[in-house]
Amino acid sequence: MKGRPRGARLWLRAGPVILLALALLGLISAIPVRASPVLRTVSVGLFPSLPVVAEAQGRLFVANTNDGTVSVLNTRDGRLLRTTPVGNQAGAHIWNIASDAPSGHVFVRTGDDVLTMLDATSGAVVRTLSLGLCSQGLAVDTRDARLFVAQCQDGTVRMIDARSGRMVTTIHVGGQPREVAVDEQTGRVFVVGNEPGGGGRISLLDAASGRVLRTFALGADPCLCITTPLPDGPVFVDDDQTAQVYVLDARSARLVRTVKIGMDIYDHAIDPRTGQVFLVGAPAGAAGGVTPYTGPGRLVVLDGRSGRVVRRVTLSAPPSSVAVDASGRRLLLGLIGRTDAVGAPAGVGRTVHHQECGDCASASACRTPGASWSVV
Repeated sequence: MKGRPRGARLWLRAGPVILLALALLGLISAIPVRASPVLRTVSVGLFPSLPVVAEAQGRLFVANTNDGTVSVLNTRDGRLLRTTPVGNQAGAHIWNIASDAPSGHVFVRTGDDVLTMLDATSGAVVRTLSLGLCSQGLAVDTRDARLFVAQCQDGTVRMIDARSGRMVTTIHVGGQPREVAVDEQTGRVFVVGNEPGGGGRISLLDAASGRVLRTFALGADPCLCITTPLPDGPVFVDDDQTAQVYVLDARSARLVRTVKIGMDIYDHAIDPRTGQVFLVGAPAGAAGGVTPYTGPGRLVVLDGRSGRVVRRVTLSAPPSSVAVDASGRRLLLGLIGRTDAVGAPAGVGRTVHHQECGDCASASACRTPGASWSVV
């Protein structure tokens, strides 16, 4: 297994998560942490990751994945506004976050199979909803205010009203669905998972009705599905076992091309203006060792229309997360590294054992001295 696949182990050094702001059109070939001035350093929770930007509200939501809380920051100055516990069990591991701008809500899925709906401005809990066992990926259709949740145990997808948080319907897709993505330009929902006996499986749904349009085999171990906001833009599916990305037609799901990425993908983000896809991670196989990976990270930029690689960037430390602030024309990178990179004492972090993508397994319990999210 590679990247952040099901049941794989991702070993990273806990410490400050350094948020680097890069001009989206001015990426450079190497990004030294010390070269960027730090505007603010904010202490957050355990293993901050999965950043979501609510641009209309000027908020950055950061999941403290190993202590069951979400930190809400002001995107303009990096101030920490509040920290909100999510889920029904204290310290429940956070697996997914999705935002819906029209309804003004942010959705968080935790390891106790609970969906927590937050107010996108205040960060307060609006309501919680119990999901079935082995709930997995989340995706929002902002046109129809629908949230889709994959359920790997019973081979279904839940459709939820994003305004009220009420259940709308349950869609049977079969197999073991794990990731879900909405293409709003075509009104299609892509459900990515596995066949019970192995191999990848994709189901194509109509977003309005939930009707299953097509189901087909693809790849060995698909673990990530990305759609773009561009008209006629493609859909990207990462095959974690082969370190490559399948580029699909967004309407028919026909395979257009296969792109070699050559790295383990830890997180991704999309520029809504250009459709460019930003993938961050480490060299292929780096996460599979018994010791923490501390070498350079990778950033790969894909063209939003063709899916071809347009830029490869070497990062100075392993990345944990990435987000795009389109209004500020910034790419926000969370890097796991030494704490003296932001002027604090070095060596205060401990090793974190973190499991991603599931197999219906929860993450190992972790305890670290905390981490920092820095705006530069």
